[in-house]
Amino acid sequence: MSSILVALNQHLTQHRFVFWHDTDQQAESETFQRLPDHVELSLLDELPAIAIKTSIKNANEKTHFLFYSKQPQPELEGDWLLNLRLQAKTFYADAISVQRHGGEAMTTPASLGAERF
Repeated sequence: MSSILVALNQHLTQHRFVFWHDTDQQAESETFQRLPDHVELSLLDELPAIAIKTSIKNANEKTHFLFYSKQPQPELEGDWLLNLRLQAKTFYADAISVQRHGGEAMTTPASLGAERF
């Protein structure tokens, strides 16, 4: 299992909502196939915000969500999922973040749009 998948699974266990803006496309095909059973994958590039919010509303409270996109995080003013970002963590799996944080991928509060360094 890749170090990215191990770190991602760890964060999905600890946080109900995790955003991953994978602009470097670090995710491999096996990444999404090997998510824990309690995690629902929401592809931000394919689903409208209302569908994502409806899915959360109808889900079991023990369900965790990975919100994945190949696009950069949107500006706060136009972010229809901002209320979720305020409760979420952002997952970074680029090589620099992994290296700078002792071999583990880094998370930051999604609402802060924090720098990775």
